[in-house]
Amino acid sequence: MAETICSFSHFLVSKEEKKEKEVDKCRYSIQYNSDYLYLLRSISFILGDENCSIYKRKIIFTAKKVQTLEMHLMEREKKTSKASLSYNSCLSLLYNLANQNSFLEKEKEKKYSIFCIRLKDILVINDSNFIFVNPENIGPVDAAGQITFLSPFSRHGFCSPEILLLDFLPCKLGVETFYYSLGALAVFCISNVNVSETSFEINLSSVLKQIFGTKLYWTILRLLHVEPKKRTFLFV
Repeated sequence: MAETICSFSHFLVSKEEKKEKEVDKCRYSIQYNSDYLYLLRSISFILGDENCSIYKRKIIFTAKKVQTLEMHLMEREKKTSKASLSYNSCLSLLYNLANQNSFLEKEKEKKYSIFCIRLKDILVINDSNFIFVNPENIGPVDAAGQITFLSPFSRHGFCSPEILLLDFLPCKLGVETFYYSLGALAVFCISNVNVSETSFEINLSSVLKQIFGTKLYWTILRLLHVEPKKRTFLFV
């Protein structure tokens, strides 16, 4: 009997039966109601192709534990009194999502990019790997590296300033909008402050004081650069 982990209008995450040879692991599946092969491939890329099987609109993989990032942070709060990620976990989050989006941007048939992120759009696998699973916040990318927006969409969660200021359709925005969303997510996972929702200028050195001056700190600042073309994911 499958156990539902989380359910949305366009996909379902379930826990299936235990594997006979690996009693500490279970089979999990993500079932979509439309064809999102590009997203399934990107998930398999992050989790390891050897650990995943894709069947049309469904991906199956083995894991010890699967939960949304939203639930993971709540669990962390109960254990540590802080709804935040550790330095290394935050770094893994950035690497996983940046690599997944890079995979989407390089798809052969058609290129894509994530443009907005919510906590419930991300699954945490075994407390260490992070995958983006919501196709509604992924858009097609043209040859010029621009995401095309044709119809209204939700702008909740972590969004770039250019997404929030968008006031007409159709339109196009650069893929760099993803980097801002990723940086805003990282800030929240460290400090619980959403820079996308504040109406005043934030002093990031104060908000991120616990990691100030570290490689992760400078990585986040590069992601949040005010000029979209200067945003990048670089950990040095």
